[in-house]
Amino acid sequence: MNSYVASVNGFLIQENEATVSIFDRGFTLADGVFETMVANYGHVFRIDQHIDRLENGCKILAIDTPKNDELKSLIIRVLDANKLPHSIVRVTVTRGYDRQRGLTVHKNVIPTIVIRASSRNKNNISAISIATSSIRRNEGSPISNIKSLSYVDGVMAKQIANRLGYDDALLLNNAGNIACATSSNIFLIKNNYLITPPLSDGLLEGVTRSIVLESAISAGLIICEKSVDNNFNKINEVFITNIVNGIVPVISIDGFFIGDGTIGPASRYFHGILNEMMY
Repeated sequence: MNSYVASVNGFLIQENEATVSIFDRGFTLADGVFETMVANYGHVFRIDQHIDRLENGCKILAIDTPKNDELKSLIIRVLDANKLPHSIVRVTVTRGYDRQRGLTVHKNVIPTIVIRASSRNKNNISAISIATSSIRRNEGSPISNIKSLSYVDGVMAKQIANRLGYDDALLLNNAGNIACATSSNIFLIKNNYLITPPLSDGLLEGVTRSIVLESAISAGLIICEKSVDNNFNKINEVFITNIVNGIVPVISIDGFFIGDGTIGPASRYFHGILNEMMY
């Protein structure tokens, strides 16, 4: 197994030797945020968009935000140390070490910043099946729109879906509308409309989501951000998106085929656009 170099609070260390305190609030309370990025030959794709989202998450949780340039420098140091052609980079920021117990945020707690990299393969387009989960996305929670460390709902939903033979799970919000997959945004194609839930329905503003929305006009599609129920009749295509997996076509939901049950043209188009941008 490869051992990559990570950064813990600015210090480079072999990742299999890296440690974080058992008193860190990220460990004890999931009190923090993270960001996952992709890099090619040391260049992080859309790094400013990722860091802006990380800073926004820190702001919502009232965690002292790492300085933008300092964070970029640390990321580059980790990439330089690992020298991988294609990488996944994860930045984790927790509220930090606090020996005192309880939920109260105490003074003088210094955030913990961990950056690690791993090897990544180029994306090939491949279709999946998903199942609607009984676990709901809480659109009323302030953490529904940020990459909080608390991802247990997604873990549970995907675990249940996998046991049933599906690749991923679809999460509805408390109003019964589609929110997202366990770690991805979702898009539906109906005729020439590109339909996706609004952020107010409890989803993350994904970087790949923004690329799809930016590219919709060139695909001849009309953007429609609106609340969507889970009735997939007359839907031509469904695909989900995140920065690591790119564009992932969904050919069946709850055992029922979407459209003709094959990878559709919009999925292939956006997959090509993303690869052109990324590589």
